[in-house]
Parts: sequence; structure tokens; C-alpha cells
Amino acid sequence: MAKLRRPTDALHEIVLVLLVLAGLWLRLRVFDQGLWSDELIAYHDIHHRSLRGLLKILTQGIENSPPLYFLFAWLSAKLGSDPALLRLPSLVAGTAAIPLVYLLGVRTVGRWAGVVAAGFIALSPFAIHYSVEARPYALMLLVSTLSALALLSALDHGGTARWAAWGLSLAAIVYTHYTGAAVVIVEAVWAFWAHPRARRDVAVACGVGFAAFLPWIPFVKGDRLDVYGQIASALGITYPDAAVSWLVGLPFLGPGRVPGVPALALCAAGLAIALIARPWRSRPPTLIVALAIASPAAILLYSLLSFDLFLFPRNMTASLPFVALLIGWALVRPGWPRAALPLALVAAGLGVGTFKAELDRYARPDYPDVAAFIDHVAGPRDRVVYRGSALAVYRMRDALRPYLERRHLVGFGTDPKRWIRSRRSGKLVVVTISPIGATPAPAARAPRLHEVADREYPGLSATRVTLYRVD
Repeated sequence: MAKLRRPTDALHEIVLVLLVLAGLWLRLRVFDQGLWSDELIAYHDIHHRSLRGLLKILTQGIENSPPLYFLFAWLSAKLGSDPALLRLPSLVAGTAAIPLVYLLGVRTVGRWAGVVAAGFIALSPFAIHYSVEARPYALMLLVSTLSALALLSALDHGGTARWAAWGLSLAAIVYTHYTGAAVVIVEAVWAFWAHPRARRDVAVACGVGFAAFLPWIPFVKGDRLDVYGQIASALGITYPDAAVSWLVGLPFLGPGRVPGVPALALCAAGLAIALIARPWRSRPPTLIVALAIASPAAILLYSLLSFDLFLFPRNMTASLPFVALLIGWALVRPGWPRAALPLALVAAGLGVGTFKAELDRYARPDYPDVAAFIDHVAGPRDRVVYRGSALAVYRMRDALRPYLERRHLVGFGTDPKRWIRSRRSGKLVVVTISPIGATPAPAARAPRLHEVADREYPGLSATRVTLYRVD
């Protein structure tokens, strides 16, 4: 006789579908924002390259990440000319992770805890940001979740195919990003320790994963990792900031901005109420706890001994689904209806963060519109001057290249007198770049410069484009 479905099973699934749709909508809203920061490296590595050319630059260029994401992005770039297509693998992976986290929750912490964890992944500003980033982090979120599911399936049902699938999933994690190695180690150690009868299968599966990754080992590199600590220092990012932003914030900004102090207070109050509620009927599964700790602990240890990667919390993304499951477990642990209050508080705090993260001032810079305005106002003999710090102006030049329809005469600097001397026509177009998180810098004022048009573009790195007539 077929097993009857309980009404709550359908309710779980309805809520999950709504969360997936909400998560997809939030991601699609920001999908077309301009490529920014390290996404420009991916664009340079992939744009107009053959597969052989891509592999060559990944092994010999400045890119430190392994190839799996870039292979998917190379394929997605073939779908058209829009630079945003490089983000398609991240969009698919970040959205697919939502129901997969739920399925892992069903296997480990319970259905409602899985629903809450899926909701966290769907609405987290951090998860949304990297689900539309042309970098490997959303894919790492997905493959780490898939790997845990594959391990539990192999342990429950056995079979060569299931163990091989888990072994290949371990290789997929490190082929996506090297920081996922902590999750690989924890899964292997836990399986070997907690399931003595399966040790032979565990060892063989790990051997399969190692053999799959072996061809890439000669190309593993970590060049110029010191730059991350320098950037974090310039932005004033601290270890507590990084840890909180990893959960409910945005990269490059302190959590005081997104989600903000009131939202943080709501989340902290909800978790505190849930954790102090009595009685403690059960404890979270050891595997989920260990996987949640794996990446943060490994990255923190590495940062203390070598280059500081902890200040960029994207490096801990492999553990994010398991942290979400722990949060889900903690919030539903008191049981109904006592769980309603902590759930409502955390949902409200997370919702505030999600809303703020979608505001224009926290978006990636609107480089497509910036480029369109420059193309519109700058003629063939009009010089386009990039105004800002040396690093910022060179990055801005590279950021606009995918969107500019034609080449322009380019200049750099902050001295209006030099701009005027370098002009070749009676007009100047000045692009002003503000530091990350700063308010837009005002338009330059100087004798002989008469402002004709001015456009301000808010974002994480605000931009201003000013057209001048020169006497």
C-alpha cells in the first residue's frame, strides 16, 4: 500500500516553491548590473577565447581559481554578446541551491528546519550577491550541498554508482574553488570515523576524487594573495564584520550598513530566544555542525599563518548551506507555537537586509548606463578623463570596455589644468570614481570649465560623468 502523504508535506513543498520563486526573482532583479571587481578578470579570461585559450590563461595567467566555473561560464558566453551571460552559471547554481538545501535538511535536521534553511539561502543578501557574480562562489555553494547529499545517499543505500558520485563531487568542490578543500576533508574524516563498516567504500571514493583532481595539481597556484589583506585594510573591514557579512550582509561593506544595526538586533534576538528555550530535545547532527565550522575555521587558521583571506567571507561559501541548516534547526527547535516569535524576528531582520541590499546605493556600479552616456556625449576628438585614485581609474577603464560601443581618447588624473592642456576639442568628458561605500564625489570645478551635463550613478562604487565645454 502506498504511503499516505500528510497535509504538512504539501505545505512544506508549497512554501519551498514560493521561496525558490522569491529567490529567483531577487536574483534576476540584479542580474544585469555591470560586471565589477573580480568579474572583470573572468571577462578578460573568457571573452573571445577558444576553449584551449581559456585553459591556457587559467594555467598561466593571474587567475588563481580552478577551472570548473570558468568552463560553464565559457559555455554560457556562447549564448550571446551580453557580458552578463558570464553570470548565468552562478544564477542557476545559486537558485538550485535553495531546494537542495531543503532536501539536505530533510535528511539531517527535519523538514521545517530545512524550509527555514532554504529561506535563508533564498533571501540572504550575501547569497543573492554571489548568485549573480561571475565568479565560482555560487557554484561552490551548490556543489558542497550536492556532495553532502551524495555522501548520505551512499551511506544509506550503498552501491558503486553512489560512492563514485560522492567521490566525483569531492573533486568538483576543489575544481570549483580551493577553499572548499576544508569541506572535502571534513566529509571524508566524518564518514570514515562515523561509519566503520563503510571505511573501504569511503577510501575508494576518496581515491576516485583524488584521481579526478590529479591532472590539475600541477596548475594549482595562489599568486598575489597579499592584495586581499591590503584591500580589506583600506576598506576598514574587521574579522567580526567579515563573519557577520558572510551571513546577512554584503561584501566590501560593514554590517552596520547592510543589514544595519536594527536588523542585526532582530536576528540576534530571534536566535537568542530560540536557543534559550527549553527543553533541549535533541542536538544538531555532528556532520552538519562540522561542515558549518569547516571553512571558517580553515580560512581563519590560514589567515593567521599566511595571507588574510578571512576578511573576504566569500572564501567561506562552501560552509554557508550548513550554517543555514544550523540556523533552521535552532529556530524551529522550540517547537510550535514557541518557534513563531524567534522565526518572525529573524525573518524580519533578514528581510530588512534583503530590502536594503536591493537599493541602488548598494548595487554594483551601473557601467552599462555609464558607457551609454559616454558614447552619447563624447565625439571622436573629445577626451574622456578618468578622475580618481590610480587603481580606481584603471579598473574603471577596464570595467567600461565591455559596454562601450567605440574607442575614445582617454586621459587620467585629478588636475583640471592637465585635462585642459590634453584636450583635442572644445569638450571634455570627466568620469569621477568614488571609493567603495563613499558618497558620490562632486563634479570638478575650475576656470575655463563650464558644466554642460552631469549624471550621477549610485552604487557600491558611485560614479559621476560630467560633460564640460572648455573655453
